[in-house]
Amino acid sequence: MKKKNRLNIFSVFAVIVAIGLVTFVFNAKAALTSDRKPYEYDFKESASVYNSFTGAKELEITFDKNIADGDLTTQYAGKIDVFQLVDGAPQSLPIIRTAVASGNKLTITFKNLEYVDYSKGMQFKVVISRGALYFDQLTDYEFPFEFHDLLPGFKSVFATPGKTELINTNIFKNNAPRDVILYLPKLHINKIETIHRRNGVTEEETNNPALTNIDVLTDPAATRLKVKFDGSSQHDRDLDRRTDLQGFSMGQAGIDAMICTDSKEGKVCNSAGREFALSAFDQFGRKLTERSFKVKVKPTAEGSTPSKNEFTMNDYIKTPDKAFGQQKTLYDVMSDAKLSKSVFEQLPVSEYNKIGVIYSLGDTISVYNEEQLIMALEHPGFKTIKIEGSMDLNGLPNDTLTIDRSITLEGKGQVANTFIGNVVLGKGQDIEVRLRNMKIDGNLTVDVGDNGTAILEDTTVTGTTTITSGGSNSIYLYGFTSPYGLALENRNPVRIVNSDTVKKLDVQLSGTGEVTLEGEYREVTLFQGAHLNFKGTTKIGVLKTAPGVAATDIIFTGSGGSVEINETGKELPSSAPGEMEVVELLYPSALISNASDWSTLGVQLYFDTLMDSATVSSITNWQLVGNEFASEINVRIDTIGNLFIEGLPLEEATKNIVIEGSVANKTYRITMPITVEN
Repeated sequence: MKKKNRLNIFSVFAVIVAIGLVTFVFNAKAALTSDRKPYEYDFKESASVYNSFTGAKELEITFDKNIADGDLTTQYAGKIDVFQLVDGAPQSLPIIRTAVASGNKLTITFKNLEYVDYSKGMQFKVVISRGALYFDQLTDYEFPFEFHDLLPGFKSVFATPGKTELINTNIFKNNAPRDVILYLPKLHINKIETIHRRNGVTEEETNNPALTNIDVLTDPAATRLKVKFDGSSQHDRDLDRRTDLQGFSMGQAGIDAMICTDSKEGKVCNSAGREFALSAFDQFGRKLTERSFKVKVKPTAEGSTPSKNEFTMNDYIKTPDKAFGQQKTLYDVMSDAKLSKSVFEQLPVSEYNKIGVIYSLGDTISVYNEEQLIMALEHPGFKTIKIEGSMDLNGLPNDTLTIDRSITLEGKGQVANTFIGNVVLGKGQDIEVRLRNMKIDGNLTVDVGDNGTAILEDTTVTGTTTITSGGSNSIYLYGFTSPYGLALENRNPVRIVNSDTVKKLDVQLSGTGEVTLEGEYREVTLFQGAHLNFKGTTKIGVLKTAPGVAATDIIFTGSGGSVEINETGKELPSSAPGEMEVVELLYPSALISNASDWSTLGVQLYFDTLMDSATVSSITNWQLVGNEFASEINVRIDTIGNLFIEGLPLEEATKNIVIEGSVANKTYRITMPITVEN
């Protein structure tokens, strides 16, 4: 049907966003009453680095009123903190680098993110203690987030040119694409619907104000919506979530949504394109997303009667893919073309970095200060910690660093890598600890459990070295120096193996547990109740008792060995004829190769750091007697000392094997850490 000379028939409704049918309830109290925070916050990309990738986030908080300008990092220490929620309980983490205020903005930058054990919980929060910013700040200000919010996002990691080698060395070396977790953000704004009438709602041809209704349907997490119209602050809106629809609603008068021009067909009207900018916030004040749109209408020719579809528009954005708000792997996105198309079409390019990226950093980490060292020790995923410089331990409780889990600490040399303070290895539980190329400017206590192991390689202790437990798995010493010697205070059996024939240690046995000494020692002093067990490899310069200790107060067991000077007054045990002695040794470092090269190329063995190295090197009848790998393996050592292993698993792993060989009346049993790398 046609009507002529009626300009108002071009009145058009234009509608933005709507996810389904909405029932409008005309209620003056349709908007929820929200407890608005006196601030809003967002995480923004910065020049900070995580795992060598730039783009780690900083937290920007915008308050309703100004705060004191300047660097608040030191002034507010203890008042601005970060907590990780572990089983619902907050645990403080030293990851705030700076907190700088300017006007009404506070920017917080972060540090030490590589050392955070996010497996304990992904939920975090920044807390500003009550009264820290204003005299009338009556409560703590809390800013919740997830750990991946602080890290470089998808664009910074996988969609920035020049990152190929970094991705290979820092991500794919330790992770397959199936292991890289992507946190796809919720889109929050699900639909926009606009209704626009150019001449109001009357049928008269007048200059009535244009009327526009805008509905924005959102995820339930969005409780507040800020709207800016065409850059004019006088038309800004700050809306609360409504109860009569799943989101927000507003009206605007005077929008010129159409431009009409004359044509051969008559007057033709098209969208004028006035822009709205939307910012959605959650109940905590966090900015969830931003979207911009222009009110639009369908063009109509003069004389036509518009249908509802010509003044109601709801095709501004697509219905969000169900994948948003879920975790996917990089493999999922790579293998599913439909998924990747939906994600990267529906998510604005400006928000690609809102895709969180989480992956393993591997089992080896470098630390440069005491904070990082403590965090790395508390992270069970790290098996080797490389010490990059000296560490002052005097700020720790009792000026002591306690290492209570299996770990290797590796320095670059004793001069550059010094622990200033005391070190305790273990709390009596069974662990395996290795110190390599370190200096301890203080005292060392070894308490690694009755079945534990401590390996001290090229390590110096300037104070006392006390051993309270170690078990038959031994305390191994390679190039170990301690001017005050070793003090054995064990109650249960301990075995000490000193492989250094130059640095001959002094030993004091004051515990009641059996002590087996293998290797060479300068002087051994026995206190009341001491129990010394001899092996064929035991070599002692001077053996004596402490003042007041009689020969009947000490115990000798075992057989073999040699003592140059025996001042104890007690007869030494002798070797039984034909007795075969078993000497247990630990290879000083892990042997590393991939499964293929292990079977074809082998790995060269070096026995020169082991006790009786010349004898061990001459053995040719080695046999496999222990295997921690799940698969059956075959082991052989060729005539030039290359170790070949067949049957190793393809996946990356580090396990021990034990080989055994005999010569004369001794059997040498060597435990070797074997690493299979990808």
